[in-house]
Amino acid sequence: MPMGRGRKPLGRLRAAALTAVAALALAGCADSSAVQGGGIPSVIHLLGVRDQTGPVSYTGISAANGTALAIEEITDQHFLGAKVTIDVDERDAAFNPQTASSEITTGLAAGNITAVLGPQVSNESLAVAPIAQGSGVPIVFTQSGVDGLLTGNMTFRASSSQASIWPNATKHIIDSGAKRVAIVNTASNATYKELGNKTLPALLGKSGVKVAESFDLESTVSDFQAPVSRVIAAKPDAVITTLIGPQIPTLVVQLRQAGYDGPIYTGNSMTDAQLRTMGDAGIGLMFPSTFSYAMTDQVPAAFTAAYKAKFGTLPDVFAAETYDQTWWVARAIKQAGSANPADVAAALPQVGKKGFTGAQGALTFENGNDAKAKGVLVRWDGSKQTIAR
Repeated sequence: MPMGRGRKPLGRLRAAALTAVAALALAGCADSSAVQGGGIPSVIHLLGVRDQTGPVSYTGISAANGTALAIEEITDQHFLGAKVTIDVDERDAAFNPQTASSEITTGLAAGNITAVLGPQVSNESLAVAPIAQGSGVPIVFTQSGVDGLLTGNMTFRASSSQASIWPNATKHIIDSGAKRVAIVNTASNATYKELGNKTLPALLGKSGVKVAESFDLESTVSDFQAPVSRVIAAKPDAVITTLIGPQIPTLVVQLRQAGYDGPIYTGNSMTDAQLRTMGDAGIGLMFPSTFSYAMTDQVPAAFTAAYKAKFGTLPDVFAAETYDQTWWVARAIKQAGSANPADVAAALPQVGKKGFTGAQGALTFENGNDAKAKGVLVRWDGSKQTIAR
């Protein structure tokens, strides 16, 4: 996918779909792409705001790919209507809440946006949610598990919060007999900071597992010798890190070099490319996730095959989440029989209350607006992802 720089739009993804007879009766007489009235217009406009540059650019690139695959399938399945195209204006949040706010404001100024495919980074999501809410346009986030995000009738989330999937890891830690853990926490992401400082200590503490050492690090830290020394001194039975992006491989390698040979658990922001950079140090690394290409359930496996066929690589969790995000929006448009933002916002929880099965497996939606998936614990064996037992 072409990548833009700074605040320029990053290109458009288009997909056409054939209609059923009933949809033709609603939309067949008009070519307009306006969303003010009822019926599904000839062009549906979505706005994507995610990180395409910066330290977590890989998340936004995968996210755009997940959306592109979903739109292609919507086309092939004749899901929304004849001669209907879906246009996604992809914009770069650049790992900056102010940039994200600027991009969504500019994108919404066109006045024809049906829904926003929101950022994945919590700080950015918290910044843009009020803008979408005030504009009366539904925004559907992925990742962004921070509390207080889904406070309006225009805010939705298409992936499980970290708090809801980490029990897959904490149970594994408890079952292993661990009594002491060290937590190397990020200070730069609200979701993961809350996870490391509150959620994980609470989950582990219920079973008597003590946090022997815990501290926060900014995303600018690149040398972990001092933190690693503190971890080694604490003599933990397991190490948990909520760091994100390229910090994780560096930390893991330095932990192994310092002599720590116990289990290491991290968040679901890992990709195969990052895991491979760790070499032997990464073998056995585990992370909870709502998706892995190692999942064998029918829909996740079909998604993996389709993604690999289209992009020539295996998908990650970021692509899986936005695939489900885009399908949720498409289902809401179909449910509403309209691309009007207010109609789609009303239909999203209706679809959510029914639930559906996507790349993340069976999805239910708390309050109709917050996706929940069972998730799995993924283990890296040195060359590929496996499901931890």
